[in-house]
Amino acid sequence: MKPENLETAARMAKKRSELKALLDLLTSYVNQAEVTVCVRLPYATSGDKQACIQSDTFNALMAKLVETEIENIDKFVEQL
Repeated sequence: MKPENLETAARMAKKRSELKALLDLLTSYVNQAEVTVCVRLPYATSGDKQACIQSDTFNALMAKLVETEIENIDKFVEQL
């Protein structure tokens, strides 16, 4: 790996680690998982907007999405 790519590889490793933790949770507790999305609105006076969903199907889809993103990160880092 080229030295100039080390910073990018470190960022990808951190992102992969966070996604792996999320994947571990979703695949371990799929029946009880709750996915929460929080949007921070810097100029809104009403504060953050948040929505939650608890659904076996949605959790499985999220797990697959996270798994695919981890695979994409692995392929990207291999190319560095």
